[in-house]
Amino acid sequence: PGSVAAADVDFGTPAATSSFVTGVEFSQPVTLARPIERLELLITTADAIGPLVVEVPAPAGTGARTLRSTLDPAVDGHLLPNTPMTARWRVTVEGAEDGVLGPAVDILYRDDRFDWQTVAGDVVRVHWYEGDAAFGARALRIGEAAVAETSELLGVTEDQPVDFFIYPDQADFYDALGPGTRENVGGQANAGIRTLFALISPNQIDDPWVATVVPHELNHLVFDTAVGNPYHFPPRWLNEGLATY
Repeated sequence: PGSVAAADVDFGTPAATSSFVTGVEFSQPVTLARPIERLELLITTADAIGPLVVEVPAPAGTGARTLRSTLDPAVDGHLLPNTPMTARWRVTVEGAEDGVLGPAVDILYRDDRFDWQTVAGDVVRVHWYEGDAAFGARALRIGEAAVAETSELLGVTEDQPVDFFIYPDQADFYDALGPGTRENVGGQANAGIRTLFALISPNQIDDPWVATVVPHELNHLVFDTAVGNPYHFPPRWLNEGLATY
């Protein structure tokens, strides 16, 4: 049945577009020899162990069709910027026991509201949209030093990039982190996407608290590298305690 189904679905080239306001839109041109009985979109985000399976209303009839679905943060839950996704469509036609998987498409969900400047070091990539080059260079020095010192302490080597996004405006910062963010948060690291978000205005880059908050949050990312395993995660107090230390 699976081979018969495969002959009944001819996939074209999939596409995906991303917008911070509307979310991620997926499309897949197909040519159908038989009508679709079940249509699903499989979305794997970042380092997830498996895909999110979204059932999508199927178009009627046969012939050339375009499958469409939107992952809307306002409806489906908040998405953190800088989240990579891989999506594939699964089509089960009438009379088939198994679905047929289409080709994969990759997309990075970005905060495209701003014109980001970027400067990169050995591991850290700093992105900011307000402030001069000296601001970005200062943030990069703090970030690179934090990763290097924590890596040496924990005995690990960081060879994958860490993205560091700096927002100067509180409202924009909270929009990026989502509606569940506490009002006293000035920085947040997400190990799954190896990304740090921080609220720092250009005139604050030399404030002593910046040299504390940024290394604290980056410590969580290095800690994740050091303890990553398929069984369980160490207690939260150890993660927070080490970052505070």
